[in-house]
Amino acid sequence: MKRITAIFALLLTAVIAAAGPLADKDYQTIQDHMHNKVPGNWIWLFYGDSITHGAKHTYGWRSFPEIFAERLRYECGKPWDVVINTGISGDTSLGLINPNGYQWRVRQFHPNVVLILIGCNDIVRPNHGTVDDFKQRLMKLVDMVREDGAVPVLQTYNTIMDIKDPGNDGWLKSVVQRYNEFPAYDKAIREAAAEKDTILIDHYSHWKKYASDPEVLNFWLGETIHPGGKGHLEMANLIFKGLGMYEPVGFCSRNPAGGEPPEAVVKAMKRIEQEELLQNPDAKKLYEAYTKLDAFDNWTIRYDATQGLPDEQTWEIDYAKDDYAITTMDGIQTLIVSNDNVGKNGGALFTLKDNAPLANAKGILRIDAEIAMLDPIGTYNFYCGLSLGTGNPDSEVVYCLGQQAMMGTFNTQAFDALKTGQFVRVSILTDTEKHNALIRIGDYISYYPSIKHLTEKEPYFYFGDGGSVVTGKYALRYIHVGFDK
Repeated sequence: MKRITAIFALLLTAVIAAAGPLADKDYQTIQDHMHNKVPGNWIWLFYGDSITHGAKHTYGWRSFPEIFAERLRYECGKPWDVVINTGISGDTSLGLINPNGYQWRVRQFHPNVVLILIGCNDIVRPNHGTVDDFKQRLMKLVDMVREDGAVPVLQTYNTIMDIKDPGNDGWLKSVVQRYNEFPAYDKAIREAAAEKDTILIDHYSHWKKYASDPEVLNFWLGETIHPGGKGHLEMANLIFKGLGMYEPVGFCSRNPAGGEPPEAVVKAMKRIEQEELLQNPDAKKLYEAYTKLDAFDNWTIRYDATQGLPDEQTWEIDYAKDDYAITTMDGIQTLIVSNDNVGKNGGALFTLKDNAPLANAKGILRIDAEIAMLDPIGTYNFYCGLSLGTGNPDSEVVYCLGQQAMMGTFNTQAFDALKTGQFVRVSILTDTEKHNALIRIGDYISYYPSIKHLTEKEPYFYFGDGGSVVTGKYALRYIHVGFDK
């Protein structure tokens, strides 16, 4: 299955708008609970209309409150927390502040956090007044939640279809009305969050950026307005990011919601991601260097399986010293490593000796490799990639291939769509003066603005596991290291 990954893996959309100290305090309260700094189990409540309800248009895929519950209660290790969804299809802000409705749907549960998404239906209800009336009701709702001792979290809506000719279809006419007035209502939600100093999850801005192409928007939506499976996953992930709960390799965050993306969606996302990358001048410099250096002919250090075993004067093999051999795969000589690592810690396979070729070097460092997994067994914490750093997990950059990456404090990205025996090219470009990096794993690209202690210790090619692999075989065709000075 192809995987679309945002090109800025760490430069995420600003999903939390902390207007002031109260929102900051709310966020810290959530963090203290998630990191078990305070005792007790929580109740999380989702309050809104049909999108919160998850009605109909998910077509069997999970809604974002359901994805949230799975992430929280299983992946985040909070099984005693309770997640309640009282969203009702067709509801409005008047319904949410109704005292009897609020008592039944919120207050009786004594929630710790209330996540609110409302306003889509206010737009088409003539008796609901102006957008400012809506904003005042939303701020009243925030006050009600705070008075009950809960943390309020406001959310803007996703973007919707632009229907050019609704004809006489009443529903399509309502879609047009919503489309025209959504920007004002989403602005009112942002203003309410700022004035009431609440956490804000800004779905609208995220969708405006990443679902700008009609092909992507159609894939994210279940129909003209309501998100489908993929859209609900996007909303869930944005909530995770906004509340400090996001994990890129978590099963919830990377599930195949909505099914296989059409090729047109894949192409559109790649175009959007490249445009995003090129907006950053430092990232653009590395991106352009990637294409310029593709025919690198001044490599400082090389290893090619076609030339036999690695030069022991250049490379140091950290483990599996007796478990590697050269063989031929697909007509190309390949280094095969058999790893029996029961009860041991993993380690770097190839480490540049003494760092001498890179000492005090200035310019753009380029490392390339072509790697694959072969017959892995129990690859729960399998790492295979490139690393720059001091050995301290807080300063390392590790790129993973495998079924699941063990995150811990590692700065880790997973690339888990590999098929057994499939070789993939892995590249890293680093501006040694700016201490930033551009990573490419196949079609996956990400930019890292800051890497600590970039040249304090030798770069190494990390080709192994985190200690839990029973046995496995991994393959390497080449490593090249060079500088553009």
